[in-house]
Amino acid sequence: MDAQVRQILEWSAEPEKAKEDFSQFELRYREKTRHPFDLEPVNAKRLLTIFGNSNFLSQFLLSHPEEADGVVESPCIETDKRLEDFREELAEISESCKHDLALFGKEIRRYKYREYLRMTAKDLSQAAGLESIMGELSDLAVGALEASLHFLRGSLEKEWGSPMGETRRGKSPLGFSVIAMGKLGGRELNYSSDVDLQYLYATDTGSLEGPKEISVHEFFVKLSERLTQFVSEKTEEGFLYRVDLNLRPEGRSGTLANSLSALELYYESFGEEWERQALIKAKPVAGDETLGRDFEKRMRPFVWRKNLDILTLEKIKEIKRKVHDSAKKTKAKGFHVKLDEGGIRDVEYFVQWLQLLYGGSHPDLRSPSTLEALSALAKRELIPAREAAQLKDAYLFLRRLEHRLQLVNEAQTHLMPADAAEQRGLARRMGYYEDDAEEARVRFLDDFTRYTTLVKNTFKNLFE
Repeated sequence: MDAQVRQILEWSAEPEKAKEDFSQFELRYREKTRHPFDLEPVNAKRLLTIFGNSNFLSQFLLSHPEEADGVVESPCIETDKRLEDFREELAEISESCKHDLALFGKEIRRYKYREYLRMTAKDLSQAAGLESIMGELSDLAVGALEASLHFLRGSLEKEWGSPMGETRRGKSPLGFSVIAMGKLGGRELNYSSDVDLQYLYATDTGSLEGPKEISVHEFFVKLSERLTQFVSEKTEEGFLYRVDLNLRPEGRSGTLANSLSALELYYESFGEEWERQALIKAKPVAGDETLGRDFEKRMRPFVWRKNLDILTLEKIKEIKRKVHDSAKKTKAKGFHVKLDEGGIRDVEYFVQWLQLLYGGSHPDLRSPSTLEALSALAKRELIPAREAAQLKDAYLFLRRLEHRLQLVNEAQTHLMPADAAEQRGLARRMGYYEDDAEEARVRFLDDFTRYTTLVKNTFKNLFE
């Protein structure tokens, strides 16, 4: 083992575990491929950052050592994959599986973890910035949702028939669209984010041409159920994504799929301020593109009003207070990176409230991306450029911290550990590579305090 390899393993969050897992990996790689793992390529050394930093990806490598070759040989360590790249590769997987749903489920999950290996290797080795990683994670999720929807709709239509509607040219298939919200809508996904989704279909006017008689609505509810189950189901190969449907109209008590006219009527008649805020990040990501664009067009009058009164802003402020109150329940366990004062949500709410305040008059402020919207607010001089730059640095630090917490066990955790040893490991995952681990911890905590204080004060000043 050369000095550079040894240093990479020593700088991991858990050095002894990193050495042990890497040793096991070398043995299993040799058994699987009949030749030793070549440590010379730059990408091979980048791959080593997985060990001691990510338990779930280390286990994936130990179970499938041959997958290391894809990372070592990948040109996409230096460059990003595009959405189109994911689409093409997933289409090949779908085609190879024909109509075998079990095989497709196995292959698409393995594809996800293979891509996670590549992205994490370049993330932890600092070969790419956080914005690049969030973009790729989001595009991978979009590609996976598109491929899954296409596969499942074909299967469901064979079982129940095809929902058809009348057009000027005769009958045609009715559209269905998956609307992403939250981090996926903003192209800001984590390693272990929920994907916040709504399901939308074109119209209730139509019929099914097939062996069984059910309504159009029933068909699309069944499709929504199957897509949700398929994407979130845990198997021995892992899972794709946790799905959160609570942002749909009427939350958990609402129907899984709504027609476009029903959605429009709901938001016009019953839409609340938190729903306007949530719809800032709404973006069609799979299914019928025309239907998705129509949804965006119809939501604009509800989200982007020309004027907001003080009462409306007070309602939004009350939403944030409730978020902070819910975070206090976990206070004894440590700082909640997402919900506590000075955390991620404060940056997002700061940006979103200014978007709601000015976005009705300025369409360039309507981006679902927090960073893009922050830049647009500074460009319009609605916030000082220096404040925008500081908030961007703080947001990226906190989001990177969120990534590193979730990278360990693919768990949806946001709590900063209170234990000093765990903090030293977290500092290493965050890229603090002082020779002394305690010095790394201290510098990390200094930066953490500085950024959270900055966010807390900036957010407070918004209302003063």
